[in-house]
Amino acid sequence: MALKSIAIVWACAALAQGIGAEFAQCTNLVPGYKNNEWVFPRAFCKNKAFDMWIVTELNLSQCFTLDDGNLVPASNQSPGISACTDCYVGVLNIMYCNCPANNGTMIFALTKLPDTITNDDGYLACFDQRSTFIEATPYPASS
Repeated sequence: MALKSIAIVWACAALAQGIGAEFAQCTNLVPGYKNNEWVFPRAFCKNKAFDMWIVTELNLSQCFTLDDGNLVPASNQSPGISACTDCYVGVLNIMYCNCPANNGTMIFALTKLPDTITNDDGYLACFDQRSTFIEATPYPASS
């Protein structure tokens, strides 16, 4: 049984490396709709020294645009993804949304977040955009 547990831990670590080790140091990636835009309203990412959680907000339209309903990495392009609905982040940090195609139908779109968004010393970042600072919390949190 212990060997099986070690294999599972190793597999999870390998997946984390595959999806972007720095991005794997972020949590609370829950999209919210704010001021007609999709954002990560309170993302927590570890800084490089691993002594702080940096809490930030990232506007996802700074990182993605729509191409016939598909989520495409792009820096501040119109249209952003504000026309999408029901966005959420699933397993392996894949974001799913229902987005309008050119013919007006809604399609189920997805994108691998670590392919576009990085952890820049505790700040979520994409292209030349960096998330907005909210607060910093010691890591690990003192008890």
